Amino acid sequence: MASNAHPAASSSSPRTPKEVDYYLNPTELFRWINYRRWDGARARAQSHPDECDTWIVSRHTNDGRILWRHLPLHLVCMQLEAATVVSDSDDPNTAQSARQIESLIDVLLDSYPEAASSPDDQGMLPLHLLLTKAESEPNERVINLLLTSFPNAVDVQDKFGRTPYDILREQCKDGTSERCRAAFRALKRARYVSDKISATIRDESANIVAAVQHEASNERGASQKIIVRLEEEISNTRKQLEERERRDNETQMDMRRLKEQMSQLQSKLDSANTNLEVTRKERDELLAQNDSIKDRLDHHNEEIEKVRREAEDNRQNDLETIANLKSE
Repeated sequence: MASNAHPAASSSSPRTPKEVDYYLNPTELFRWINYRRWDGARARAQSHPDECDTWIVSRHTNDGRILWRHLPLHLVCMQLEAATVVSDSDDPNTAQSARQIESLIDVLLDSYPEAASSPDDQGMLPLHLLLTKAESEPNERVINLLLTSFPNAVDVQDKFGRTPYDILREQCKDGTSERCRAAFRALKRARYVSDKISATIRDESANIVAAVQHEASNERGASQKIIVRLEEEISNTRKQLEERERRDNETQMDMRRLKEQMSQLQSKLDSANTNLEVTRKERDELLAQNDSIKDRLDHHNEEIEKVRREAEDNRQNDLETIANLKSE
């Protein structure tokens, strides 16, 4: 069956955990592991490293609840050949399988180091699963491979509250086996490394916090200066606004006074225009009367002139009459 996994991603790019169903679409890497073909599984992990971070999940057929959920590394660490030491005197096939499994674990961790710190559905790391199969002969080499990738594993508890140290103690009850002592030493070294790393992280964190606090203090001082300057600018701006508002109020008052004056002047102008119109009418009436008087005067003058001429004519006639009488 062909694999549903995607092509391998670059080792430097972040991976998003994927999940396949044990029955419906298992990865090809899982098939090789399930068939206990360790060399084939190693070759598949090298050619398709993206399958190393793919979870294989088995669900209940009725309600869909998870029965188990493992990465390839979890599955391999559950094998007896990985958990226990195989001596050269053992069956050659078993010894060969043990060497192949160690090589496979090395490739799986190289492709996906986060697998060493990934708990399964029971809260168990690959190291937990490995030690549950140790049977008083734990494989120190595989233990060191897992602890190198994740030293903090020594302090991780599964869902039952057990650390790898607790499980190893259960498997090595007498503690006399050299393999058990070597495994305990490996866990002790890992705890030392873990504590050292934690202490280093704490120190670096403290230094970072101190640097941040110092920087924050400097920024706080600078911020205070900026705040004071801004407050001064705000105060000056407020004063300017108040002065501008005062001038605007004065301008508005002046405009209201001018409007009132203009209204009064307009009233006076309207009154003057009314008076002017009345005066014009009176003038027109006077002019009309004057023309009438002038006409009568001209007529009177004509009458006077007529009377004068008649008087002159009468006087002339009288003179002629007198002259005639004298001549007689």
